[in-house]
Amino acid sequence: MSLPPDELEFKSMRLQTSLLDYDISVFNPDISSFYGVGYEHYQGKPALNDTNSFKLQEQLAHWRREVLGAVKAGKTVVLLLNELQEVYVATGQKTYSGTGRNRQTTRHVTNITNYSLIPGGIDVVNSRGTSMKLIGQDNALTNYWAELETLSEFRVLVSGEGIRPLIVTKTGDKAAGAYLKYKDARGTLVLLPYIDFDRKHFTRTTRNGNELWTDKAFQVSKQFISAIVGVDNFFIQGGEYSPLPDWVTHDRFALAEEQNIRSELLTLETKIVSIQKEKEKLQQTLVTETEIKGLLYEKGKPLEAAILITRRAEFHGLARG
Repeated sequence: MSLPPDELEFKSMRLQTSLLDYDISVFNPDISSFYGVGYEHYQGKPALNDTNSFKLQEQLAHWRREVLGAVKAGKTVVLLLNELQEVYVATGQKTYSGTGRNRQTTRHVTNITNYSLIPGGIDVVNSRGTSMKLIGQDNALTNYWAELETLSEFRVLVSGEGIRPLIVTKTGDKAAGAYLKYKDARGTLVLLPYIDFDRKHFTRTTRNGNELWTDKAFQVSKQFISAIVGVDNFFIQGGEYSPLPDWVTHDRFALAEEQNIRSELLTLETKIVSIQKEKEKLQQTLVTETEIKGLLYEKGKPLEAAILITRRAEFHGLARG
């Protein structure tokens, strides 16, 4: 999330940044930069090519790990609830039909969203409005809302297991702001109604064409940062959940459904390790195959390396033959 002043660190979602370096992180879950130029559409939604599909899925997986790791380490992660973005990405699977000139290739795709970066997942639907209210007593956002209610809008409504609403629509009581707690996590993932820092009166253009933040933007950003620090302090100092006693996690006291879930988790973890190893192997193979293209543009040592790779590939091909 890009905010004034310059002392705040802006990190692109395309980077492999660690959230453990920060006490508080703020996300604007916008994935449009991954679409590429001239992307196609499928069923009315953006359909990414193989390269952008891989990059987006890799980054969303990275941020899921980082968000979960940060909250487990006691950090506060804030997500400004921007609109839901749905895209189709390649699965890597292809099927073929026909022969000769009539041969056709079908590329398989699957649907993902910008909210895939939330560990465990939540249900999100697009909906816009500004009529919202706090709910409950001792609300974590009381001071935040006093400062920023007039600048906040809801662009999505959220629901799902683990969602604890903090702000709801005045009509219908649908959650427009909430927080999530994770098992064995001291930190919190906070979901807030959106604040548009790209609005016109927050920036100005100089005679040289440079875009600068306005005094109003600095004022609102200062309010926002102060309010976010207050939310962080609330959850650190006034967490509503007591630490789990040791006996709760002991196998002797495990409920039947707990045992089933743990068994499923163990199975999934085994699959994840196997898939991760296969992924790393394919990534290394991809690097090697990409280096072969160096024959077309490299010179010196890099060109020699590309030639050696090509010769090794030819040798292995002859050996198999």
